[in-house]
Amino acid sequence: MISTKVFSVSKREYLNLFIKDYFRKKWWMFTFVIIAMITVYTSYSQSNSTIVIAVGFFYPLLVIASLWYNIYYTQNELLFAERKHVFYNDKFTSSTGNVSKSEYTYMHLKKIALKKEYALLYLNKNAFVYVPYYAFENENDRQKFISIASHANTHILGNFKNQTDTIIDQ
Repeated sequence: MISTKVFSVSKREYLNLFIKDYFRKKWWMFTFVIIAMITVYTSYSQSNSTIVIAVGFFYPLLVIASLWYNIYYTQNELLFAERKHVFYNDKFTSSTGNVSKSEYTYMHLKKIALKKEYALLYLNKNAFVYVPYYAFENENDRQKFISIASHANTHILGNFKNQTDTIIDQ
């Protein structure tokens, strides 16, 4: 069993996380907007290009403003509540204060993204569990978690459980 300390995510940290995730998923849309802006600006009259440039400039700002509004002005207190994760051989639990406790198996994760300072455990295309590395009790627990997450990314179903037994028991 690997456990994290109780931690909470600040609104600013959550906003940065969602902006990075959104732009990583929608990079193709921004590329298309930039290409369209360049094409219209070089091919058509000045009146048409002004509109395209304005849309291309304001679209990313509107996306960021929308994410900012959803985080700061909607009733999302549960997102910023204190939480704790516990990782077992075949599953992990995520507890949010006294409000909720969720249990997930590694087999049902769609993807695990190991970043420099945190990991994202994707439950589906748009929902993930955020695991900051600073929340682990010690460096050894963090390394065990990274090892388990790496195995979960590469191994499927029954093969995964046999390999994680040795990792956690060490």
